[in-house]
Amino acid sequence: MLKVISLVFVGGVVLYFLFYPFLKNKVNRKKTFKWFIIIYVIVTVASTLGNYLLKTDRVENEKKVVEDKQELQNKNSWY
Repeated sequence: MLKVISLVFVGGVVLYFLFYPFLKNKVNRKKTFKWFIIIYVIVTVASTLGNYLLKTDRVENEKKVVEDKQELQNKNSWY
């Protein structure tokens, strides 16, 4: 989630410098910031839902990592 938020802010800064002449006009600036906020909310909600829906996969992957670590410890235990 933090990664997505940071990417959105970096993208916003890059877009700000790209569209700086366009943003000099107050009306255009308001429209641009409004769309930035809308896209930010959509990305945040999508990221949260994605993390929630994929949580089961993470648990299974964590179990596999623990099993792999145990196997490595068992293989290296005779040293």
